[in-house]
Amino acid sequence: MKIGKILRENRSFRFYWASISFSHISGIMFNVISAYILLLHSPTFYSLVAGATMLMGSLIRFPAGYISDIVDRKRALTITRLSQAVLILAPIVSTNFIVVSFVGFNLLTSLNGPLSAGLVQSVMEKKTNNWWNVT
Repeated sequence: MKIGKILRENRSFRFYWASISFSHISGIMFNVISAYILLLHSPTFYSLVAGATMLMGSLIRFPAGYISDIVDRKRALTITRLSQAVLILAPIVSTNFIVVSFVGFNLLTSLNGPLSAGLVQSVMEKKTNNWWNVT
């Protein structure tokens, strides 16, 4: 099935697909800008922050699968994405927040994968999934 047809026919998937797309684009832009600001401070400092962030991001994946099984995935993913939006906007107040914002944003990004697992199937389900009530 072509993506255009799927997006036209399924409104829920259309919104899900748009939110994923905007999330990825804004995340890439934020990481590039953050890296530039951190590199202006010091390349060594950037390396330490990026390395610590990658280490914490890989370690958070272990409990993330368990957490995603015990919480409401849609609500948790919504809260995660809204928190990421706040973290993206935090450096506007002061660039002193850039390290906390960079680390927090990337840790929440590590949670997105496990929280998103299984949501596509629920979004793709048709509203009239009662195959036994076909008239």
